[in-house]
Amino acid sequence: MATFFYRAKYSASAITGMVANPQDREGPLRSIAKACGVEIESAYFAADSAEVMGFATGTSSAKNAFVLMAYASGAIDRDGSECVEVTDAKAFQACMRKASKVIGSYKVAGSSD
Repeated sequence: MATFFYRAKYSASAITGMVANPQDREGPLRSIAKACGVEIESAYFAADSAEVMGFATGTSSAKNAFVLMAYASGAIDRDGSECVEVTDAKAFQACMRKASKVIGSYKVAGSSD
Protein backbone atom coordinates (compact mmCIF):
# COMPACT_ATOMS: atom_id res chain seq x y z
CA MET A 1 0.00 0.00 0.00
CA ALA A 2 1.25 3.45 -0.88
CA THR A 3 0.39 6.76 0.79
CA PHE A 4 -0.61 9.71 -1.37
CA PHE A 5 -0.98 13.43 -0.72
CA TYR A 6 -3.84 14.77 -2.80
CA ARG A 7 -4.77 18.35 -3.56
CA ALA A 8 -7.71 18.91 -5.85
CA LYS A 9 -9.02 22.23 -7.11
CA TYR A 10 -12.78 22.36 -7.50
CA SER A 11 -14.22 23.54 -10.81
CA ALA A 12 -16.32 26.71 -10.91
CA SER A 13 -19.44 24.64 -11.53
CA ALA A 14 -18.70 22.45 -8.49
CA ILE A 15 -18.34 25.54 -6.27
CA THR A 16 -21.58 26.97 -7.70
CA GLY A 17 -23.36 23.70 -6.88
CA MET A 18 -21.96 23.56 -3.34
CA VAL A 19 -23.07 27.11 -2.61
CA ALA A 20 -26.52 26.60 -4.17
CA ASN A 21 -27.07 23.35 -2.26
CA PRO A 22 -24.77 23.08 0.80
CA GLN A 23 -24.13 19.48 1.79
CA ASP A 24 -21.49 17.12 3.16
CA ARG A 25 -18.69 16.55 0.63
CA GLU A 26 -16.44 14.34 2.79
CA GLY A 27 -18.86 11.39 2.80
CA PRO A 28 -19.17 11.26 -0.99
CA LEU A 29 -15.39 11.72 -1.34
CA ARG A 30 -14.73 8.74 0.94
CA SER A 31 -17.39 6.63 -0.77
CA ILE A 32 -16.18 7.17 -4.34
CA ALA A 33 -12.54 6.74 -3.27
CA LYS A 34 -13.42 3.43 -1.62
CA ALA A 35 -15.17 2.27 -4.81
CA CYS A 36 -11.86 2.88 -6.62
CA GLY A 37 -9.88 1.01 -3.93
CA VAL A 38 -8.53 4.11 -2.18
CA GLU A 39 -8.88 4.82 1.55
CA ILE A 40 -9.14 8.51 2.46
CA GLU A 41 -7.09 9.04 5.63
CA SER A 42 -7.88 12.75 5.99
CA ALA A 43 -9.81 15.42 4.13
CA TYR A 44 -9.51 19.17 4.52
CA PHE A 45 -11.32 21.88 2.61
CA ALA A 46 -9.97 25.35 1.75
CA ALA A 47 -12.56 27.92 0.69
CA ASP A 48 -9.89 30.51 -0.16
CA SER A 49 -8.40 28.33 -2.90
CA ALA A 50 -11.48 26.14 -3.63
CA GLU A 51 -9.59 22.95 -2.83
CA VAL A 52 -9.91 19.66 -1.02
CA MET A 53 -6.68 18.10 0.25
CA GLY A 54 -5.40 15.38 2.52
CA PHE A 55 -3.85 11.94 2.62
CA ALA A 56 -5.03 8.63 1.16
CA THR A 57 -3.74 5.09 0.86
CA GLY A 58 -4.05 2.49 -1.87
CA THR A 59 -2.31 0.93 -4.81
CA SER A 60 -0.98 2.99 -7.69
CA SER A 61 -3.64 1.50 -9.96
CA ALA A 62 -6.45 2.39 -7.52
CA LYS A 63 -5.09 5.93 -7.16
CA ASN A 64 -4.97 6.32 -10.94
CA ALA A 65 -8.59 5.17 -11.27
CA PHE A 66 -9.62 7.65 -8.57
CA VAL A 67 -7.77 10.53 -10.25
CA LEU A 68 -9.26 9.75 -13.66
CA MET A 69 -12.76 9.50 -12.16
CA ALA A 70 -12.32 12.85 -10.39
CA TYR A 71 -11.26 14.62 -13.59
CA ALA A 72 -13.95 12.92 -15.67
CA SER A 73 -16.64 14.01 -13.19
CA GLY A 74 -16.06 17.68 -14.05
CA ALA A 75 -15.95 18.57 -10.34
CA ILE A 76 -12.16 18.84 -10.28
CA ASP A 77 -9.94 21.02 -12.48
CA ARG A 78 -6.79 19.29 -13.71
CA ASP A 79 -4.80 22.53 -13.42
CA GLY A 80 -3.87 23.07 -9.79
CA SER A 81 -4.62 19.48 -8.76
CA GLU A 82 -2.15 16.74 -7.86
CA CYS A 83 -1.93 13.35 -6.22
CA VAL A 84 1.62 12.33 -5.35
CA GLU A 85 3.06 9.34 -3.54
CA VAL A 86 4.72 10.25 -0.25
CA THR A 87 6.75 8.25 2.26
CA ASP A 88 7.77 8.51 5.89
CA ALA A 89 11.26 9.55 7.02
CA LYS A 90 12.53 5.99 7.64
CA ALA A 91 11.50 4.74 4.20
CA PHE A 92 12.87 7.90 2.59
CA GLN A 93 16.25 7.28 4.24
CA ALA A 94 16.27 3.76 2.74
CA CYS A 95 15.63 5.36 -0.67
CA MET A 96 18.60 7.68 -0.14
CA ARG A 97 20.83 4.70 0.72
CA LYS A 98 19.79 2.85 -2.43
CA ALA A 99 20.30 5.94 -4.60
CA SER A 100 23.73 6.45 -3.02
CA LYS A 101 24.78 2.93 -4.07
CA VAL A 102 23.56 3.37 -7.66
CA ILE A 103 24.61 6.97 -8.43
CA GLY A 104 28.23 6.07 -9.24
CA SER A 105 27.16 3.85 -12.15
CA TYR A 106 25.04 6.57 -13.81
CA LYS A 107 26.52 8.23 -16.88
CA VAL A 108 25.06 11.50 -18.17
CA ALA A 109 23.84 11.26 -21.75
CA GLY A 110 26.49 12.47 -24.15
CA SER A 111 29.35 12.10 -21.67
CA SER A 112 32.58 10.56 -22.95
CA ASP A 113 32.99 8.20 -19.99
